Amino acid sequence: KELRVEVAYTLGQIGPAAAAANDALAGLVANEDVNLATEAALALGKIGPAAGSAVPALCDALGRNEGRNAHAIVLALGNIGPQAAAAQPLVLKAMEGKDKSLAVIAARTYVAIQPASNAAKAAAKAVSVLAACLSDPLPETRMAAAENLELLGPLARQAVPALEKAAKDDVKGVREAAAKALKAIQ
Repeated sequence: KELRVEVAYTLGQIGPAAAAANDALAGLVANEDVNLATEAALALGKIGPAAGSAVPALCDALGRNEGRNAHAIVLALGNIGPQAAAAQPLVLKAMEGKDKSLAVIAARTYVAIQPASNAAKAAAKAVSVLAACLSDPLPETRMAAAENLELLGPLARQAVPALEKAAKDDVKGVREAAAKALKAIQ
């Protein structure tokens, strides 16, 4: 059992050069062993766009896994990029769900899987979700939301009021991430 987890991890470390293992990894993303399923999804994400053939398996696992390894699957889809466009409905559902740490990852993924022609529209939807996550009770979620807003730069302009509030957060990491995001937006 542990050997397969280690192999999936190692394939992820190899990155795009491990694309020959896509089918094997895709077959593991819905495995009952959540550690193995998570490492398989993370490995596919690290393989990136070369793992496009795994999108159906990732979507299937995300659609029926009830959150077991949803964070890793959504992250993988985002790293695959526009080839994962078929995952949009599932990613939107994750963006709108109760798990705000998943919503942050899903917002980043939603933008990443869009064709370039739809990036601004997708960013607007993601910014709305990320701005709301800046008030989450978990500082890690608030910090991740600010970091993702920073990545969006000027496209995140509508989040400025929420970021200004986050720049006064009790947690230093959140304050710093919000300040960086504000700087990137200007």
